[in-house]
Amino acid sequence: MSALSSIRKKCSWCSNSQPKEIQLCPAEGCPLHPYRMGTMPKIEKPSPLRAVRAKCLDCVEGPSDVKNCGDTDCAIRPYRFGRNPAYSEASRKEAGRRLKIRRLSEKSLSERAIFKETVHGL
Repeated sequence: MSALSSIRKKCSWCSNSQPKEIQLCPAEGCPLHPYRMGTMPKIEKPSPLRAVRAKCLDCVEGPSDVKNCGDTDCAIRPYRFGRNPAYSEASRKEAGRRLKIRRLSEKSLSERAIFKETVHGL
């Protein structure tokens, strides 16, 4: 299940499985509110994973309690650390490396030479 569909499921639980209640949700202060319909909202820098993390922090007493969350029925629990559990740390680093390379292709030649020296053997 994706982060967005997990958010939708959490909002459904909060609204007693009433789709109209989800749409009319008055809890605009909830970090999940912009994502409640299960789609990406038209806001600047949308991040459903950050929204889940904020909601989890709101639900417990402190950051250490997020790790020890005992609510195994919660739809957003797998995403409580603000990361997609389907990706390992190694795949995150590889994605970051690919992003740096893509950004490099957009830079000028002089910037590329400097960048190549700092990145391992590129």
